[in-house]
Amino acid sequence: MKQFFYTLVFLLFAGPLVGQTQLDWSSHGQDNYGIKAPAEWTFDNSGLMGTKFLLMSPLVDSTDDFSENINLIVQDVSESSLSVEQFALFSLELVKKMVNDVEVVKSELEKNDGMEHYHVEYTGQQGEYKLHWVQYLYLNEGKAYILTGVARQETSDQYVGILNKIMSTFSFK
Repeated sequence: MKQFFYTLVFLLFAGPLVGQTQLDWSSHGQDNYGIKAPAEWTFDNSGLMGTKFLLMSPLVDSTDDFSENINLIVQDVSESSLSVEQFALFSLELVKKMVNDVEVVKSELEKNDGMEHYHVEYTGQQGEYKLHWVQYLYLNEGKAYILTGVARQETSDQYVGILNKIMSTFSFK
């Protein structure tokens, strides 16, 4: 669980670092999973800060200093007997200790193409930014897949929909 705590810290601090048709999207695959994203989003699978990948939106203009993003962290949880619901609730309790002014927007179990995951959305203050986080938490073959999208609160109306659309394309091979 200590490693999970450090991973969660990364996810919270990684945030500060539109509409398209599916035809304008690129597929990205690795290991046993894949995801699709708008072609103009940058895909980085270099392992930056322990991520399996990082997807970043293009900056809108020269005054834009925040790239909305999605990252994936994978952790071995084979020694744990937590359900996906228990894992999500544990994660959310850690978030509440590390993010200022947390407000949970959504927290529920969902299925996407038959894959069960826990969908959590919350807002809060991280450093100088007021952010909106979207997380999809999966348990698969003894591993936790923590897919996290981040947008600024003031532009979340523009980006949360596309974050969810991208994240809903995540699948296991």
